[in-house]
This record gives sequence, C-alpha cells and structure tokens, in this order.
Amino acid sequence: MNNQITVLTTDQVCARYGWSATTLWRKQRTKEVGSLAFPLADFEGNPNKWLISTLEAWETENRQLKRERQAALIKHTAA
Repeated sequence: MNNQITVLTTDQVCARYGWSATTLWRKQRTKEVGSLAFPLADFEGNPNKWLISTLEAWETENRQLKRERQAALIKHTAA
C-alpha cells in the first residue's frame, strides 16, 4: 500500500485553498451564504491538523450545496 499523507497542518490547508491563516480562522467561524462553514481541526494543537477525509467531505458537501442552490435558482428564474 502507498504511504500517503492523511493529515494536513494549518500551513498545508492554507496552501491547498490559497488562504491565509486569518482567512482560514474566519471561514471556520462564519458561514458564507451558500456554503458550509469550514470544519474545525480534527487535532487541535500547534499546528492544528485536519484529516484529508474531513477536507474532502467538506469539499463534496459544499459542492453539492452549491449545485442545489444553482438548480433552485435556474428553476426559479425559468418559472
């Protein structure tokens, strides 16, 4: 089996999404319209750490939510 990184640190999460640490902090504490709040760290500490599976689940849920909102908007506009 291939040894892959299954945990990302704060710096790695910020690099993954192109965010600063401040932006990451804000996204965890505020819910943007049409998206889910970013998940809190799976392992708190210095640095915090997230399981890749947590991030992928958030990405999938966020994508689905956006698709549903888009479909509802199209349906509403077409009516």
